[in-house]
Amino acid sequence: MVIFKRIILGIIDLLKLLPYFLVEAFTKSSPIDSEENSLLIVKLDEIGDYILFRNFLKDIISNQKFNGYKITLCGNDIWRSITEKLDTKYLDDFIWVDKKCFLTNFFYRRKIIKKIKAQRFDTVINASYSRKYYLDDSVVKRAVSNNKIGFETDLSNCFFWQKSISDKYYNTLINTDKVRFEFLKNKLFFFEILEEKISIEKPEIDVKDISTKFKMSEDYIVFYMGGRKKYKRLSVLNFVEVAKFIELNYNCKIILIGSESDKRFSSAFLSRHHSSGIVDLTGKTNLLDVIKIVSDAKAVLSNDSGIAHISAVVGTSTIVPLNGTHLGRFFPYPPAMGLEVQSFYPPEIVNRLNEVDRLADEFKYRSNLNINLISLELIYKKIADWL
Repeated sequence: MVIFKRIILGIIDLLKLLPYFLVEAFTKSSPIDSEENSLLIVKLDEIGDYILFRNFLKDIISNQKFNGYKITLCGNDIWRSITEKLDTKYLDDFIWVDKKCFLTNFFYRRKIIKKIKAQRFDTVINASYSRKYYLDDSVVKRAVSNNKIGFETDLSNCFFWQKSISDKYYNTLINTDKVRFEFLKNKLFFFEILEEKISIEKPEIDVKDISTKFKMSEDYIVFYMGGRKKYKRLSVLNFVEVAKFIELNYNCKIILIGSESDKRFSSAFLSRHHSSGIVDLTGKTNLLDVIKIVSDAKAVLSNDSGIAHISAVVGTSTIVPLNGTHLGRFFPYPPAMGLEVQSFYPPEIVNRLNEVDRLADEFKYRSNLNINLISLELIYKKIADWL
């Protein structure tokens, strides 16, 4: 059944080729800018991926290879506010991409490709480990450069036939499989490119210049119930149970956060449990608000998401329920980083934690384990330890 599904998805992906090729065929542009010292960094994945990447921008600009270069970031518009607030000192120009539009809108895709092709770059770096054939690989293909560098990718976001084609877009592919955690993959990747030691040991966000209009005078815990994949989301009912435990035992408010699309979760939560101790900010905050709110929290309970990574990196005590998908790559955080991030798994993983390497291989792409079988008693205990 799984093999049949993969075949059908492969056929659908092949059919996508025609409109994409038509876009690129009708996008003719000669580079108008041929600066020799110019670097294009392509990074089009999600918020958490950017959080685990952004600290290496400092190493890039200070490196002898790229010192004095004009650096352009082709980035995902979803985390634009973080970059423009915290990272503009490392970057000279931006090409922001709405991923959904790029993948579905003929004219928008044509506009972005035309912008990419308008400049000749000395070097292009695709900084995403799990490359996407129709997204970042497509941008790299159309960028004008004689030196293109990328990760030796896995098959999380592409089929083997796509990898076989897109590998040829690059002059250099860097294998980072000897390390598992995403931040450490990025560190190894840039060490190979820059050819010098990178001293940073953990991801960081400096929040001192970030403010928010949402002020809380009392201690609070943040809940994030969203997430793109249903199988990676702890149920709203379980969040309700944790909320009851907190209200019964601690004098803490609970703040619900999320985007406009996450309102379905907060509505479901409030229909089952509403009290004066709950503050619903779902759909009311921007990403910078979230960083500040999370950094001032006593703790955060979050599904696998960019918010979980933000919480971890700003140093807030963070609880992340997981079903095991991509085990070891994004969570758990390595203990050596010294961050208070606690991952919780279903019993099938808890009972096999002495087989970490085998589990990581088994769940490299997807786990079908039920996240809602995680023991809430273990989460209660961790909250008690922290509070």
